[in-house]
Amino acid sequence: MLEKIKDFSLSAKLASLIVIALLLYGFCIFFLLSYLLEQKFNSIYPTVRGMMVAQMVAHNLANTSLNGSSITKSQIQQTLNSYDPYKRYGLFYIIVQNDKNEVVATTLETAPSPELIKANELTQGKEIQNKRFKSGDNTIQDVAVPIGDSQQPRGVVRAGVLEQSGSETGWEIIKEGKVKEVLNPLTWGIFTGAIVIGSLLMLFFSKIIVQRVQYLIDVADKMSFGDLDVKIVPGPKDELGILGETLESMRANLKDAIERLKKRKQ
Repeated sequence: MLEKIKDFSLSAKLASLIVIALLLYGFCIFFLLSYLLEQKFNSIYPTVRGMMVAQMVAHNLANTSLNGSSITKSQIQQTLNSYDPYKRYGLFYIIVQNDKNEVVATTLETAPSPELIKANELTQGKEIQNKRFKSGDNTIQDVAVPIGDSQQPRGVVRAGVLEQSGSETGWEIIKEGKVKEVLNPLTWGIFTGAIVIGSLLMLFFSKIIVQRVQYLIDVADKMSFGDLDVKIVPGPKDELGILGETLESMRANLKDAIERLKKRKQ
């Protein structure tokens, strides 16, 4: 394989190196974006979970009186208890408050503290409000949504979700799907861009380097057949320029040596 690569033309080797370098650079960007996206999704998915649960509860309680009898409150509590399976995905609590900010029902074993109630008081007119705060060793994303009209809500549903929970399988699948949804087009873009940019750079360097090398090859070829009158046009002061100067010096020395030999024979 290496022997075959050695036989490639200079332009082909140069193009291959450029494309490989661009692909490596592109994939570094790809993995960096992948990491950053995962971090971003990790930070927003607790909010998404809380929003989903809070909106479902608010929808279920849309036609339920929040200032009713103990029977009504018991029904509301049963509604909240039906969301217990979501605890395995990080749901920490659900709190339902009436229009007087009184707690009607909650999934917490004890009544919510005043600090917890004040931690995310929904501003009137907002469709959704999110607050992030610490509770002991836990970091909670608390999402509040109105029940009924946001301008004159009949109450508020609060859903608190842990940023880190025991079972993340379902959410990991969703997260990976979203990351792929963003990165798959980018992958093709990187690959296509590397090919296109590599081709353009190959043409550019081919004009600068390969043409100069080919010119020196042609001159050396003429010199090998005894044509020592061809002068090498000076090039840039790089390695190829030095090579050209060396060939020109050799041409001049050979021509001078041959002329001296001719004079001695005469």
